[in-house]
Amino acid sequence: NGGFISAHTVGSGGGTYKYIGDTVNTTTTNYAPYYTWFDYSWSRMLYTSSDLPAGANSISEIAFKVYSMSNTTGVNNQEVYMKVVSDATITNQNYVDPITDGATLVWTGNIPGNLPQNYWVNIQLNAPFLVPGGNGVMIYWYNKDGSYEGSTCEWYANSSNSTMAVYNYSD
Repeated sequence: NGGFISAHTVGSGGGTYKYIGDTVNTTTTNYAPYYTWFDYSWSRMLYTSSDLPAGANSISEIAFKVYSMSNTTGVNNQEVYMKVVSDATITNQNYVDPITDGATLVWTGNIPGNLPQNYWVNIQLNAPFLVPGGNGVMIYWYNKDGSYEGSTCEWYANSSNSTMAVYNYSD
């Protein structure tokens, strides 16, 4: 099955940004980084070494671009983890506990609702996350909100012939 990665920016040393993927495409997804139609959701999104700028990267911020977020009240209790990886694709499509997988908690917080189309949801990490040159990063997102939002969010995404994101959700 084809995968996708959500378009986002990576804050790197010196305050510059790297846009990953085609930020003007029209492909969308409801599932990553998080899904609001159910009470809980998780996703893993892979960004390979070829997605990141050459050399070491210090990621201080990530962002995801909204396609549609009407009639949502926002989500609380969000967690984001990161792990340095050399993977070219996601092979395990099942739930993976980020802590036992060696990932680092980089952010916890809330995302407001009713954001306009083309809005970038910026996540300032608790501390910069270092990705040594030649490596990629796996982002683990956990929506632990625990409530039904009444509508779902749609995010801009990129198409891929490889599995670059996996997700699941439950009530």
